[in-house]
Amino acid sequence: MKKTLIYLFTVLITAFVFSSCRMGLDELPVFQDAKMTNFWFEHREVVKKTYSNGQQYEVVVFTDIKAACTFSIVSETADMADCKVTINKAKVTKTIDLANIVGKATISTAASVQPVASAPVLGVPGNFSSQVSYLVTAADNKTVKTYKVTVVIQ
Repeated sequence: MKKTLIYLFTVLITAFVFSSCRMGLDELPVFQDAKMTNFWFEHREVVKKTYSNGQQYEVVVFTDIKAACTFSIVSETADMADCKVTINKAKVTKTIDLANIVGKATISTAASVQPVASAPVLGVPGNFSSQVSYLVTAADNKTVKTYKVTVVIQ
């Protein structure tokens, strides 16, 4: 009897859970935008520090230089855009090394971004001293656009 009640209770709960998932929900939109709307950098450096006992250790210091970066689209077609990121060196307190800096981007809702060829992965230190390209794929997995990014320090 006890096993039967447990079985019946499990079946009722399962039916309730799965039936409630289907009722009254609107279909979510499938976004078709594959846009990159901003690109900026974060500077990372290793700083050596010393404990009070004289032992040394290293700390990674993160400096977001978003305020010093200006993103602009120079030219654009339906499937490609040439972009320029200008870093205003007067607004940056650190020495910027484009061969070892972290790139970040803002893209369309639910889209994804992948590096093309030898472009650095966004979010990890990489080389931005020459033009790099990124493929932005919309949530519909059909709409794609390649963004060629050139970085200039002024």
